[in-house]
Amino acid sequence: MREQRLEKIVELVNKKGTMSLKEIQSIFNVSMVTIRRDVAELVKRNLLQKVHGGVKPTIYYDRETDFMKRLKINRSLKEKIAERALEFVNDGDTLFLDASTTVYMLAKKLSKAKKNLYIITNGVMTAMEVSKNRTNTVILINGVFNPETLSLVGPLAVDCARKFFTQKAFISCRGFSPESGTYEINTAESELKKVMVENTETLFVLIDSSKIGKKSLVNLVPLNKINYVITDKISKKDLYSLMKNGINVVTV
Repeated sequence: MREQRLEKIVELVNKKGTMSLKEIQSIFNVSMVTIRRDVAELVKRNLLQKVHGGVKPTIYYDRETDFMKRLKINRSLKEKIAERALEFVNDGDTLFLDASTTVYMLAKKLSKAKKNLYIITNGVMTAMEVSKNRTNTVILINGVFNPETLSLVGPLAVDCARKFFTQKAFISCRGFSPESGTYEINTAESELKKVMVENTETLFVLIDSSKIGKKSLVNLVPLNKINYVITDKISKKDLYSLMKNGINVVTV
């Protein structure tokens, strides 16, 4: 119950930009003591920042930027990571692809280098890219359209994704901890990715090194669910932590 309230508080603050404690209290109809404890916990987790009489989003996890802006961030690294990930895809594979910009880079390469793929994705841009190769079968998961991420999310999308099982899934994330796994800010997107993770044989996590050590609202994928991490660089300490958990680490 408390965790659900914490998630909702972060979502509301991310949308509004800044909220007073009194405003938050009125929405959740709990005591001010409870709200102060909740806010203190979220500040401790680095999910919110304190301001006089209220809170605002943590800068790193400020409201979700749109797809095209995120595509420009560390673009050359994303392309290199995608190029490496391409080596793990064979003609005829069945794949889950999420709606991240890094996986979109992989989609661009798949459409040119592989054929006869069966692809399930909730990413509109990703679906458009892989469908350029007419030998591919592309299923765009139905759901509620998110114009910020150019993706389809929500209960309909989750129910649709549950109908499929793939050989491989390629996802990215907002943050990654070598101790606890992947993190997401978008709870709607998280529910869908959870299905992709559960309904695949081999899970690949594609991340540039700027995301390592960063945490966000939802700890989505624990280390024991991850088969491969593909990144540009990683410290020896973090590498050891992942290998200790049976994860194959591939650097570009």
